[in-house]
Amino acid sequence: MFWKSRKARRYDFDAPLQFLPVFEAPDFRFAEWRTGEGSFPRRFLTPDALAFIRTLEDHGWIEPFDWQSWQEEAREYIRDHELTACADAATIAKLLTTHVGAERLCEGHLSDMFENGHLLVILRRLRELRDEAGG
Repeated sequence: MFWKSRKARRYDFDAPLQFLPVFEAPDFRFAEWRTGEGSFPRRFLTPDALAFIRTLEDHGWIEPFDWQSWQEEAREYIRDHELTACADAATIAKLLTTHVGAERLCEGHLSDMFENGHLLVILRRLRELRDEAGG
């Protein structure tokens, strides 16, 4: 499992944290509803949301593991923001991997995680973990 190998390397906290002020802006939208001619409305991720996903992938926060079998545990973190606010970096990586994977299977999942505040709790926890590690 990759979680053991990740302990040996430094997490790249700063890359995803650049999105925290963007996501905290009161007018920020993670996704937009659009309707094409002759089609049903769909949610499309905004350029900042797409850049966030690419950043997670490029900086080691998304790695292969059986995230689908981890769904029940992930739901506990989604339901309980206080639990997420105390998670370690490996759990945050699992959550991010799970959410990006779920977005690929179910359009709108990440937008839902943003709208319910879960992504902001994750990013704020990353900031705390970075600060505790000395920046």
